[in-house]
Amino acid sequence: MLQEKSTTNSDENSDSENFGHLIISFSFITVRLVGVFQREEGRVEVYHDGQWGTICDDEWDDNDASVICRQLGYGGIGVGWQSAIFGEGSDPIWFDNVACSGSEQYIEECRSNDWEAHDCGHSKDASVSCGTVRLVGSFSQYEGRVEVYHDGQWGTICGDGWDDNDASVICRQLGYEGIGIGWQSDKFGQGSYPIWLDNVACSGSEQQIEECGSNDWGVHNCGHGEDAIVSCRTVRLVGGVSLHEGRVEVYHDGQWGTICDDEWDDNDASVICRQLGYGGIAVGWQSAKFGEGTDPIWLDNVACTGSEQHIQECGSTDWGAHDCGHSEDASVSCRKVRLVDGVSFEEGRVEVYHDGQWGTICDDEWDDNDASVICRQLGYGGIAVGWQSAKFGEGSDPIWLDNVACNGSEQHIEECGSTDWGTHNCGHDKDASVSCRTVRLVDGVSFEEGRVEVYHDGQWGTICDDEWDDNDASVICRQLGYGDIGVGWQSAKFGEGSDPIWLDDVACSGSEQHIVECGSTDWGAHNCGHGEDASVSCRTVRLVGVRLVDGVSSKEGRVEVYHDGQWGTICDDGWDDNDASVICRQLGYGGIGVGWQSAKFGEGSDPIWLDDVTCSGSEQHIEECESSDWGSHNCGHGEDASVSCRTDQAGVILPKKCTTIFKENSDVENFGQLIISFSFTKVRLVGGVSLQEGRVEVYHNGQWGTICDDGWDDNDASVICRQLGYEGIGIGWQSAKFGEGSDPIWLDNIACSGSEQYIEDCGSNDWGAHYCGHGEDASVSCGTVRLVGGVFSEEGRVEVLHDGQWGTICDDGWDDNDATVICRQLGYEGIGVGWQSAKFGQGSNPIWLDDVACSGSEHHIEECGSNNWGEHNCAHSEDASVSCRTVRLVGGVSLQEGRVEVYHDGQWGTICDDGWNDNDASVICRQLGYEGIGVGWQSAKFGEGSDIIWLDNVSCSGSEQYIEDCGSNDWGVHSCKHNEDASVSCGTVRLVEVRLVYGQTSNEGRIEVYHDGQWGTICDDNWDDNDASVICRQLGFGSNGTAIGGAHFGEGSGEIWIDDAACSGHEAKIEECGSRGWGIHDCGHGEDAGVYC
Repeated sequence: MLQEKSTTNSDENSDSENFGHLIISFSFITVRLVGVFQREEGRVEVYHDGQWGTICDDEWDDNDASVICRQLGYGGIGVGWQSAIFGEGSDPIWFDNVACSGSEQYIEECRSNDWEAHDCGHSKDASVSCGTVRLVGSFSQYEGRVEVYHDGQWGTICGDGWDDNDASVICRQLGYEGIGIGWQSDKFGQGSYPIWLDNVACSGSEQQIEECGSNDWGVHNCGHGEDAIVSCRTVRLVGGVSLHEGRVEVYHDGQWGTICDDEWDDNDASVICRQLGYGGIAVGWQSAKFGEGTDPIWLDNVACTGSEQHIQECGSTDWGAHDCGHSEDASVSCRKVRLVDGVSFEEGRVEVYHDGQWGTICDDEWDDNDASVICRQLGYGGIAVGWQSAKFGEGSDPIWLDNVACNGSEQHIEECGSTDWGTHNCGHDKDASVSCRTVRLVDGVSFEEGRVEVYHDGQWGTICDDEWDDNDASVICRQLGYGDIGVGWQSAKFGEGSDPIWLDDVACSGSEQHIVECGSTDWGAHNCGHGEDASVSCRTVRLVGVRLVDGVSSKEGRVEVYHDGQWGTICDDGWDDNDASVICRQLGYGGIGVGWQSAKFGEGSDPIWLDDVTCSGSEQHIEECESSDWGSHNCGHGEDASVSCRTDQAGVILPKKCTTIFKENSDVENFGQLIISFSFTKVRLVGGVSLQEGRVEVYHNGQWGTICDDGWDDNDASVICRQLGYEGIGIGWQSAKFGEGSDPIWLDNIACSGSEQYIEDCGSNDWGAHYCGHGEDASVSCGTVRLVGGVFSEEGRVEVLHDGQWGTICDDGWDDNDATVICRQLGYEGIGVGWQSAKFGQGSNPIWLDDVACSGSEHHIEECGSNNWGEHNCAHSEDASVSCRTVRLVGGVSLQEGRVEVYHDGQWGTICDDGWNDNDASVICRQLGYEGIGVGWQSAKFGEGSDIIWLDNVSCSGSEQYIEDCGSNDWGVHSCKHNEDASVSCGTVRLVEVRLVYGQTSNEGRIEVYHDGQWGTICDDNWDDNDASVICRQLGFGSNGTAIGGAHFGEGSGEIWIDDAACSGHEAKIEECGSRGWGIHDCGHGEDAGVYC
């Protein structure tokens, strides 16, 4: 702090200016106000040495307060308060004996003691009120009881003669444009301070209330029941998800009321949006879209041209004259985004409204998450698809946004990370587009098949299969972007739905773009049950379709793929069984195929689309395999590739053996007199904690089913694990360990040696022959190590499988080397962090290992040194845990700060600080397991790195779980040096999340707190306004809360986390208040606590 001193010495890295030979060093201190009723007042806190702290009130006066107000941008009139009027702080006391003249721009220009030199306690924390007028007692900053500051004290204004002119001056003085509404009442509570003014008489054009006529200060004939009240708005939106939408309410005759939707349209909505300060376009909704109001219906037959500034300028019936009920309340969505040039309203080029003009978004990093936010913002439910490369034509207006990075949960595109407005490196050929889908496929084995569900009236529902055929299915597939070939299935092929049946008697010609263009009954009109739910298989993936041509059966033939509007063949260079298996899998015939060369099923005549196809055999679609570019080849049609797809419909489970007997309908090939019958069975694991464990289910005769556990052992399990691609040992479980199935029991008495490749290679009863119930369903665990109890899959208590039982590892000597081996064994790159003392909870099974000593280079924990299995001197309070991380902090004084390094492609590297901010830092902190707020530092604050710079232009919204979820350049693409390495400090605030649910507005509702991975409620025992005020402060709604009990906002259904909350009212967070302890209560949900903020 300068304390009015100059120096001829300047420390390195200080900000300085040179005037002749005098060098003046500046220190700019961050200031905030805490514990406020509104933003312009509160306890003063300053930021120093990485921490917020208070100022002692010795000598604190209005001059000092005025400097704080000026520094915060509230003008130069401040009122200084002593004695911790807005509550005591708990952090360091940084300043004492501050002495400002009142003309300084920053508090650091005033004289004071040195940092931390004081003789005070927090009961002497200094506070400030900025300005001489405020509104008190309301949920909203735009309305409340008027209080003015005079002679060192706040007081009220008497309502004698108080009118809208007076209120408008108050609104103007507070910086709120528009019309003010003035009235008298105790609606916002009675004041208790002096009544300073009476008989105020403003013309309405004054800038400050002091310019209006009135009695002298303190002269009045009133009581506080006549305190003057102000509302600085005459229109508001209620009941919407965001501030930009809701039921329209207008203020008239001292009361809010609704507008009837007769003739209500987008022009009327546009005027409302303009009046509220929202640019862009507006959508008018009828039929009480955002809920019915309960106050008077003030207007009807509103007729705006759309150019008016205020709704009062539009034609309408007289105030209160209408023929409506509240089910006809008008609503509005004020939008700053639109879709242009699509075939339907639900798709098109994205345009956003900024600075008075529409413009486009560049498609760099544009994906389905970004598209989902656009669709949500436009009010379209369902599924969103993001398109690049100006799919719906090029725009001509400014390109407003680039590098948009949404996580998909945001309500508005403005909440996502992006470059600054107008900053981009794109042309309009990269304009981003969106399709907002209202149709989906459910419960299929792949994305391209399933039960058809359509989105209508805010809810998904099914289609009845009456008249359902391939034409109808093709329209569904086209609408989903899967090409033009669809197969329609009846009789709930992919399971029955449970939601409404929305459509029946659908009749498409097959050329329609959307299912709603086809003929059908009205929405919800049908004569069906869910046993008739319609389904679809789309035989194309995105724009690539596949078919087999000129074979004897549908499962063999010349391979043709659909590209650029035309079918064509594949050249057989390098064509093998792996490639064929992918084709078969894509067509739904399982994953085992035989590849044929030399045009086995005849030569094609259309283009040769692909050559040098190279599949591993595990891909789902042929376009996932490597190949030459589309149309690039050195082949003739004499080299057309072909396929035979083997299926599981033969009658025996002996595919490796040959027989001259086969059952009807089996797929066979005749080689001389030898007939070979094939059976290849699909397998999956269901109901496990991870993908590597679960109840075993096999696919036979068009249906999944279970295996009976008679004779089921580790040999059988190992075959299942091998077939699924999991290395290591399989553990076989009996007695439906992962839950009972409900489908057929297909196999029993399985007898594997353990070396087989597929379960059908093992001996067993015939299909469906068993004497078991589902209580005997067989299960499997693949692998010998797992993480349990973590928030993410990459962390948790370590458990190892030994002697048929999972158990823990003692933390004696447990360190990061040991943890890294666990992470490597589980397939996670990067580093492992080893935790002791049962960080993720105590286990209850055996403690299998102790004194584990890994070098860190091992591939499996069993390769490390340790005691013998089961030998230890530990309790479960010493259970070892692991976090598998790809990010670390280096060079900091503590573990919670440092230079950010990320692990990629086998090497650690840094992040460039271009655009690096607190949002990015918060994601790093969250990923590292540090709760709370992250502070982002630039310019290599914790030293320069020496490895590769991996990321640049990182753009996080702050809500992502991992830094990889944020927008950024590609790996290794940057324009930086290590002096720009990004750094982070991780704070420890907001350990408990709080939300309000089921209120009519965002600042009221049932309170729910997040603890131990689950939301729960608060019991209303002893619940009062002090407790409620802490909730409101924690949520950012100020410090004036009203306690509501008795489950006023409905009963919750989860845990009751807190009971007998005892707050003083000054706490910053609910977890700082006294209570019984987490989860300890004597309540039911009928006692759930609520709040009005």
